[in-house]
Formats: sequence, C-alpha cells, structure tokens
Amino acid sequence: MSPAAGAGEALQELLGQRIAVLDGAWGTLLQGVGLAAADYRGERLRDHPKDVTGDPDLLNLTCPAVVLDIHRQYLAAGADIITTNTFTATSVGQADYGLQALVREMNLRGAQLARQAADEAGGRFVAGSIGPLNVTLSLSPRVEDPAYRAMSFDQVYAAYAEQVQALAEGGADLLLVETIFDTLNAKAAIAAALVDLGDDRRPERAHAVRADGRGVLALDRARRSPGGRGELLAGRRRDPPAHRGAVPPRGDVHGVPSQCRPAERVRRL
Repeated sequence: MSPAAGAGEALQELLGQRIAVLDGAWGTLLQGVGLAAADYRGERLRDHPKDVTGDPDLLNLTCPAVVLDIHRQYLAAGADIITTNTFTATSVGQADYGLQALVREMNLRGAQLARQAADEAGGRFVAGSIGPLNVTLSLSPRVEDPAYRAMSFDQVYAAYAEQVQALAEGGADLLLVETIFDTLNAKAAIAAALVDLGDDRRPERAHAVRADGRGVLALDRARRSPGGRGELLAGRRRDPPAHRGAVPPRGDVHGVPSQCRPAERVRRL
C-alpha cells in the first residue's frame, strides 16, 4: 500500500512547531532480549543450512512480537518517528546468511510492524531504515587493482530499489538512509528512493549520514520538476532537525511469547 495519506503534510506541520524525536538504538536492545539461535530460525528456517543467529532483520519474520514491543516502548518514551527494523535488509547484506529470497518480505513486514505500532500510538510516523552494505562503489577492495569493484552501481541500485519499494508498500512515511560510509552507495540508495518509486508510493523525504561522520547531509524532499521527474534539493535544511533521543522506559511486556520475551528491564542509554 502507499504511504499514509497526509503523512507528509502532518510531518511538515510537526517540524514547523518543534523538533521531532526519533527512536534510538535497535541492535543493543535486540541483543539485550537474549534470543537463542532457535528464536532467529523459528519453524520456518529450522533446516536452513546457514547460521542466522544475530540477523536482526530476520526477526521481523520469525519473532515479530519482539520487534513490535520495541517499537511500542520507544513510542511510549515519546518518539515521534520510529525506524523500521530493516537496517541490513538488502539482498547484499542478507547474502551472508543465504536469505536473499526473503529480503522483500523482511522489509514489507518490518514496515508493517512499525506502521501498526505508530497507528496504535496515533499521530506518529514510520521511517524506513536503509543502512550500509559490505561492498563499496567508491573504492576498490583490491590494492593492486584500483579499477576493480565487487559490484556495479546498477547492482547496488537494484538492491536498494527492492528494499525501498517494500518499505513504501508496507507503510513507511519517509526513508532514512543512514550510516552509509560510502557516498556512491548512498547515491544509489537515494536514487532508488527518489526515482525508482512511482509518485503514488514515493515517501516524502530522505536523509543521509555523511560518509565522513561529521554530520547529516541535508536532503530536502523530492519536488516535481516540469519534466515529471523527482528533483533532489540539497544544501539547505528548511525544517528543524529531527533528534534521535527517545529511550524506552522500564515496563512490562504484554503478549510476547516466552521464547521471544524481551528483557524485563531496558537499560537506559
């Protein structure tokens, strides 16, 4: 389905009034749950030939209650925007686990879980999380062959396009291109977000972390140009910045299967 109707206007109105609060760390919270290898596999991947322990995005399919609970905790802590549990959910990232065939479903389900939690809280937004790859387009991994690349730009673009399409279909209001250390990889992700999606499904806004780690590269929302293509506006931040700062409170966990039960206490960061 397309992003929530009116989400762009509602987010613009919120940013015009105050700083919007993003959720916080995901990896540390998932690790704190103490899931076993069997929790990651579930029944569906019981006989999968590769070890999938530690693959956070897989939990969208095998242990969705844990993912949904973390979303709810961050919303209870005051987050205006929650990020999907899809940081490494690309065909490139999931190749290490042999789970390329499940990438679209991981992203779709991840967005749906975040959408469910955001709608329960009312007036909250979902950011589709798009993270880095273990390949680089800007540099060769072979010192003796500077022209060599493990993957082409088109291949990286296609991997990100698969992800952003599923995130938008699952209900993401915006996309968060984050922690990508390679600027050319980031370009492929942004191109997939702003060009590949049709107008009826294109999220309102994208942001990217600068490769040098010094801050956030301000990327304004796509604007319709006379030629009918999305035009990327960069260089100026027109709205107050979003702030990553919500911390889940301590609290009980309701309706979570015992084998997937989060820790009773969430460590404050």
